[in-house]
Amino acid sequence: MDIYTDVTDRILAAMESGDTDWLKPFTASTGMPINGVTKNEYHGINVLLLGLLNPFQSNEWASFKQWKTKGANVRKGEKGTRIVFFKQFERENKDTGKIDRIPLLRYSTVFNADQVDGYESNPVDLPDLTERLAHCDTYIDSLNIEFRTGSPCYIPSKDTICMPERSAFTGNADGTPTEHYYSTLLHEVTHWTGHTSRLDRLADRSREGYAFEELIAELGAAYQCRIFGIDLEPRADHAKYLGGWLKALKDDKRFIFKAAAAAQKAIGFCDSLQLSEAA
Repeated sequence: MDIYTDVTDRILAAMESGDTDWLKPFTASTGMPINGVTKNEYHGINVLLLGLLNPFQSNEWASFKQWKTKGANVRKGEKGTRIVFFKQFERENKDTGKIDRIPLLRYSTVFNADQVDGYESNPVDLPDLTERLAHCDTYIDSLNIEFRTGSPCYIPSKDTICMPERSAFTGNADGTPTEHYYSTLLHEVTHWTGHTSRLDRLADRSREGYAFEELIAELGAAYQCRIFGIDLEPRADHAKYLGGWLKALKDDKRFIFKAAAAAQKAIGFCDSLQLSEAA
């Protein structure tokens, strides 16, 4: 089966499960998925594939052979999770005589640390929720975003994010902000990265373009929530966009790859501002 089709079918199955909050299982506070051997983080579509509908407590993954190098063994009967990567294929260009490098999408199968014997996974040491939310505040403050009070939205023409008062989000009797506030805010921050002065991603104002941008923002919020250890709260507009996302996924097998890549790029942009602020 074509790799793009296979991955898309897995995402479609999650979306068509009847649960409009199909990203909820992805946001367990276990940290971003990393390779248990190299300790490198997974990116893009692989972050989604390793989080979506996987009930594991560990955020560490590796191939069968990689676990072997750690003296660990995948338990008999365990089912691996397929991820994707690009491999450069070299071919001589008959017209120029030069070597063209063509990226080809390939599979790799990985297993979670919970599926192996002989390896002790290091649990993610998350600070308490108050500290995690404070970290998120510091992160967003460094972006120098202009905020106004109002219903949650990003206004490109004014380059402004509107957010209700924090006390408007239910959950804490003392009026302190909840995870719902932050997951909503990170959704709008992802939209903010698309401004013409940043990643210039908002030109398509068609219905399809708007739905695509909403998927980017929701993936961006899901990724960021996982980084900060914040639970992603369901958005009321999921059901509104779900039909459009399903159609787009069926029409374009690369749709989810494009959205995941754009979400990852949005996070990278925000991270670059943290680095410049620190410098």
